[in-house]
Amino acid sequence: PGLRRKDERGANVFDALFSFVMEVRHQCDHCQHLSVSYERSALLELPYPQESTSSQQTLSDSYLAMCCPCVNGEMRPCSGEMCAGEERSHRTQRRMLHLPEVLLVKVPRQSDTGGSKTRRLAFQVEDYVSFPLCCSAELVAVMYDLGGSAGNRRHACAVLGQSGRFLFCEDGQTPRFTSTDISVLCQSSVDLLVYVPRGEQAGFAASFGQ
Repeated sequence: PGLRRKDERGANVFDALFSFVMEVRHQCDHCQHLSVSYERSALLELPYPQESTSSQQTLSDSYLAMCCPCVNGEMRPCSGEMCAGEERSHRTQRRMLHLPEVLLVKVPRQSDTGGSKTRRLAFQVEDYVSFPLCCSAELVAVMYDLGGSAGNRRHACAVLGQSGRFLFCEDGQTPRFTSTDISVLCQSSVDLLVYVPRGEQAGFAASFGQ
């Protein structure tokens, strides 16, 4: 009940499909006081990779990095008895409490100095992902940003069919089943991942042909 929005009269279709709850823990670096809050979200946004990272990213590694305490020192009031509301540096941890019917995952894109160009490390898509203390999920779709000028960007997507193969659809091209392993397809262009709880992929793929 405490997670409901004041104007919410019942779960709508969007919330029912995509909404999930994140547990957020803040620990004061000064007095070690721990506070816990909950946030509703419809998009899992992965953290930016470390500057020193040179290997491929994966959802598993990025999610675990998000669950680890962030040591950047977010400044926020501490409600602990010792700090009594003073602004203190905090360590933050986040994790999902449950999976939605459809999980949308945003892969981070970093801007270059000018802000008009973007760069991204290769991202290795995983067919199956296990979220600690939550659930396992299976990949059903990938969206790609293939680049281009502002207002004229090219996009593509790969969607899991009933046959277990991915149908690749690109702007201006005839859709085709790809023979390339989804984990290595357009690695530097991965933009959005779509997962469903493991065992539910058949329902998602039912609308696509063999």
